[in-house]
Parts: sequence; C-alpha cells; structure tokens
Amino acid sequence: MNSFIIKRCVDAAMTLVLFLLMAYQVTGGALHEWLGIAMTALVIFHNILNRSRLRAFGKGRYTPYRIALTVNDILLLLCFFATALCGISMSSHAVAFISGFLPSSVARAAHLALSHWSFALMGIHIGLHLPQMTAKAGKKVKTALLAVLFIFAAAGMFLLIKNGFFGYMFLQTRFAFFDYEKNSAVVIIENMLMLAFFVFAGTAAALIMKKSNKKST
Repeated sequence: MNSFIIKRCVDAAMTLVLFLLMAYQVTGGALHEWLGIAMTALVIFHNILNRSRLRAFGKGRYTPYRIALTVNDILLLLCFFATALCGISMSSHAVAFISGFLPSSVARAAHLALSHWSFALMGIHIGLHLPQMTAKAGKKVKTALLAVLFIFAAAGMFLLIKNGFFGYMFLQTRFAFFDYEKNSAVVIIENMLMLAFFVFAGTAAALIMKKSNKKST
C-alpha cells in the first residue's frame, strides 16, 4: 500500500479515536482505557511514519511557520504522553496491574486538564498542516473549504464556552461533568465542532505566517 495512503489512514484513525476518547459518557471506563492504549500505539506509529521530520529537526532554516509546527508538535507529544501516564496510573481495566504509581487526586486533575490541552493542540496541529494538504486544490475549493471550516469553528466556539472546555484546560474545573442522557451521535458531533475551532485557528495562523514569509522573501 502507498505510504501516503497509510499515513492518511493513521491520521483518520487518530482523529476518530480522539473523538471517542473525549466522549467518556458514550464509551464508558473500560473502552475508554483501551482506546487510550490504541491512541498511544497510533501516535507512536504516526511518528515512525513521519520519522523524516524527526531527522530534519535542527537542520535548515526555521521560518515562523516551521517554528510554530515544531513547538506545536513538541507540546502535543508532551501533553499526550503525560495524559497517557496519568491515565495508566488511574487504570481499573486495561492495565490495572501497573496503576497507582501517582496520587489519585493528582492523576485525575492532571489527566483532565492535559486531555483537553491534547485535544486543542491536535486541532491546531491539523490546522497547521491543512494548507499543505490542500495545496493542490483550486482557489475556489480552498475558499469554500475555509468558509465551511469557519462556520463549524464558530459553532465549536459556542460549544467550547457552553461546555466549560477552557475551565478544564486551566484547572478551574477539576471534575468532569458528563451528560449521560445526551445522544451519543450528538456528543461526537459536538466534539467534531469543538475540534473545528482549533483546526481553524491553526489554519488561519498557518496562512498568515506563510503569507508573511512570502512578503519577506
């Protein structure tokens, strides 16, 4: 199979698992833990597939866009693996035999905050790469995609505020509140819209930095 197709399949799988991980009320505790393990494996596989970027670290010219990509990647990896570490410490199902190495109150609060940071950073990560992924599309197609993304992002911003997303990120809310009566499909769609906000933010930043770089050269 073409490596490009494999990479896109892995990316799609990571995004799908991300939506499910952020929908605890849909999956329940046991499946949530196994999805976390699946995400860990996918992230490792993703980095193996993109190892050329790791080899290029520190080489060549660092434009503002490349700096943004690098900083985002480092923060995302740190947040993700810290989230996974806290999750393992709280495990009651998948890896319960190695759990308990962190105080439960610390692990719970850190896992909650870091999982929301990981969600936001992954959205920005997708957005930063979106201009490259759509580079071959026509101008009208790009404009239409950006317009649709903006509409989704606006709805996502409303949901981020409504659901107290930023309160979780900054430890203002230390316990997760789940609406178990909400339809599962609605939960997933809301997660998609909230991610769209961060994707749009990353895309807008990428376009601004690329345009600025062209003017400077």
